[in-house]
Amino acid sequence: GYTAFPRLGVSVAPVRGAALFWHNIKRSGRSDMHMLHGGCPVLYGNKWLANKWIREWPNVFKRKCINDIDY
Repeated sequence: GYTAFPRLGVSVAPVRGAALFWHNIKRSGRSDMHMLHGGCPVLYGNKWLANKWIREWPNVFKRKCINDIDY
């Protein structure tokens, strides 16, 4: 039941009571394709999960402007 980030070459094992958090957009508002991820099959036992989406758009006027669109 690992969570794998193939473009980063990283996978994270599930740990009871733990959480995994990451940003999937750059400061420019563009998607960070390095954060592409997927859930691996559970080989023993079961895996429960919950998603919490934190939307960026409501903060559009609170964040400072940047010059580098790829940042």
